[in-house]
Formats: sequence, C-alpha cells, structure tokens
Amino acid sequence: MKNLFGLLSVAVAFFLTMSCNKAADPQLLTDISSFETDWSTLVNDITNLSNTAKSELANIDAKIGEAKTGTETLKGASKTKVDSLLATLDGAKAKGAAVETGASGLLTKINEITTAFQGWKEKVQKVEIKADAAKTDLANYKQQLEGLKGEAANLKSSWDQIGAVIGAAMSQIAALKAPAPATPAPGKTTTPAKPASKPTSNTKPTTTTTTTTTTTTTNTAPTQKEIEKKMQNVRGNATKTETKK
Repeated sequence: MKNLFGLLSVAVAFFLTMSCNKAADPQLLTDISSFETDWSTLVNDITNLSNTAKSELANIDAKIGEAKTGTETLKGASKTKVDSLLATLDGAKAKGAAVETGASGLLTKINEITTAFQGWKEKVQKVEIKADAAKTDLANYKQQLEGLKGEAANLKSSWDQIGAVIGAAMSQIAALKAPAPATPAPGKTTTPAKPASKPTSNTKPTTTTTTTTTTTTTNTAPTQKEIEKKMQNVRGNATKTETKK
C-alpha cells in the first residue's frame, strides 16, 4: 500500500507539473491581442461620442433660447418660418438625447462584455480552456465586436445629421432676424460734357504779313560852287528889278 500510495503521489505531481508547464497556442494569443486592439478602438469611439453628445445637449437649450430671442417682432411669412425652424430645433434636441442614451447604453454593454472577456482570456493563458474551444469563443467575441461597430456607426451617423440640421436651422433663423438692407437713394443723372472739337487736320492757319515802308530823307550840305551860283542868281535877279524901275 505504501508503495502504491507513493507511486500515485509521484504520478499526480508529474501531471500537475506537466499542466503548469503547458503553454497556450501562440497563434491564438496573437489573435486575442489583435482583437483587443480593435475592441479598444471601439470603446474609444463610443466614449467620445457619448461625451460629445452630453456636452452639446447640456448647451442646446441656451442655444435655442438665443436663437429665439428677437423673433417676437417678426410677422407674416417670416414669423411662420421661424416657428417652423424652432420646432425643428426642438425635434433635433430630442433626437440628440436619444443618441446620447444609445451611446451610454452601448458603453454599458461593452463594459459587461469586456469584463467577461478578461476572465476568459486569463483561462486561455493558463490553458484551462482547450485551444479549439478557445478559438470558437474568440470567433464569437469577434462577431459581437462587428455588431457593436455597426451600432456605433449608426449612432455616429445620426449624431452628424442632427448637428447639420441644428446648424442649418440656426443660420436660417439668424438670417430672418437680420434687418433688411437699406435701399440706396437714386443718384442724380449727370450729362457728360461734350469734348471740345479738335481742329481739322487739313485746315492751315492763315498768316498775315505787314510790310512797313520807311522813307528816309537825307540832308546834304551844298558845295561852295552851288552857293556862289545861287548868289549870282540872286544878284542877277536884283539887278533886273532895279533896271525895271
């Protein structure tokens, strides 16, 4: 009995030693690591969407109130249009709240799956789950991941559409509240002055030339002979006068 008990003890010890030294499938561990990377990306995307929705919805009432201010004096078609746009904003607010609720619910589901996954991963690493069974489990986790990605994409698309609707409604309300531009007064009509007529290139200017003739008188002193001749003429005339007497 002693020997039998000793042999059984040795066999159990050997079995435990072999179980502890047995390693998990390396490829399986690689696939698990890749899955965790994709899972973390999903968690970050949903967390960001949830936080953004909470922040925007916390300020949506103030934005709607600001848009509504100044619309009380509008009348007619403008008033009808503004009321419709304000109703659109209220509807967008409700849809945004639904997206925020959906994102929060999705995060809760993801956290539950993450907790279960971590416990499963530890068993795989300790080789407490056979490789074939572990591969089947991992395939199920991947299927859940793809389904959650689809839900997250739908929520993100809805949120983007809501943001576009809110932005367009705000812009249209602001335009309706803006005062109409003043009509400019009609300007005076000014008749342009006629350009001065240019001289014909074939017409030549007339030039008048005045010629002035100057007569110059030259006084020349008489010579001695001319004087004597005149004196003779004078004496001769005098003699003739005396003779007649």
